[in-house]
Amino acid sequence: MNILIIHPVSCLAGAEFYLISLVKSLDKKYQCFYLCQEPGPLTEALEKLNVKIIYMRMRAWRRFKYWFLNLLTLRKIIQLCRANKIQLILSNSYRITPYAFFTAKALKVPCLTVIHDIIPTIKIKRFRAFNSDRLIAVSESIRENIKSYGFPKEVHMVYNGIDADGFSQLVKDKERIFREFNIRPDQKIVGIIGSVIPWKGHKVFLQAMKIVAQEFPQAVFFVIGDSPDMNQLTIGELEEFARSLGLQGKVIFTGNRSDIPDLLSAFDVLVSCSEKEAFGRVLIEAMSLKKPVVATDCGGPREIVVNGKTGYLTKVNNIDQTVECVLKLLRDPGLARQMGEEGYRRVKEVFPPDKTVGQFNEIFEELLDNRLG
Repeated sequence: MNILIIHPVSCLAGAEFYLISLVKSLDKKYQCFYLCQEPGPLTEALEKLNVKIIYMRMRAWRRFKYWFLNLLTLRKIIQLCRANKIQLILSNSYRITPYAFFTAKALKVPCLTVIHDIIPTIKIKRFRAFNSDRLIAVSESIRENIKSYGFPKEVHMVYNGIDADGFSQLVKDKERIFREFNIRPDQKIVGIIGSVIPWKGHKVFLQAMKIVAQEFPQAVFFVIGDSPDMNQLTIGELEEFARSLGLQGKVIFTGNRSDIPDLLSAFDVLVSCSEKEAFGRVLIEAMSLKKPVVATDCGGPREIVVNGKTGYLTKVNNIDQTVECVLKLLRDPGLARQMGEEGYRRVKEVFPPDKTVGQFNEIFEELLDNRLG
């Protein structure tokens, strides 16, 4: 059975790791085709899993601005689906769902959309996410968001699973991180990982670390990630903000990195200061390495972190709470180890990849059976 997966980008982030995990463990009777715009780390990973890659320019879906080009692209997608006998279409981004939905309708095959974001009503309607045969939310907070808009069908919740032991095996050389950044093994390391965008709370993180540094003057703070939109918040602006706080020489801005497991393995604490978060895959990655986490009490993190057991949850934009929780973990290595162990156990119990894939296999079977029936 042939499945077409449509996704607009080929970088690697939460939605893309979700896709890799799914494809890696899907029932072998499914042959996956991946439609995207350009090669990248994601296509490289999928090719190793015997996924057939197809490149095609897909402009943003605009009812008026690009309508003619959208229709031409749609026609090409329908043709390639017919040529490859596609029986089911999966959209891994609501922004690309119109292409998936109209293609599925033309071919009379099922269409499902995976929602990785908490999105406003206008975008759900504009991108026709409601027209899918199935909507899959990657967290309970996303499912509740969709249900609040009155979606008439059942919304399935399938977590972004991770193989905790497999992820830990990706750690190649923790000591290399110390050497690369000239850090002593006895220095405390606290970090934040994610795209540099305003709602991710990088400024809150830096303000909190200014206070943490007063008690731990030798501590090092990592900011890992880059700015996807230069019109919002840039690394340069964040570096200037750190200097204004007197943190020069204490904060390391790495940009995007491909060695996240090695970096996380060197951390003492991972912090997430997001104002909103649909899931928060980096949290379960850190917990897979038995690292305690401090995250804001919002959306996905609330479902991942058990407050006081696997880490701490803080109020959004609450610098004092963030400082208090980070200091508790830095002062008490035994507590940090205990929370790390509890976090690892929680990931194994709640977010195993086989549970994710099992749910997808059931949904695929149901959709295909309904079509054949």
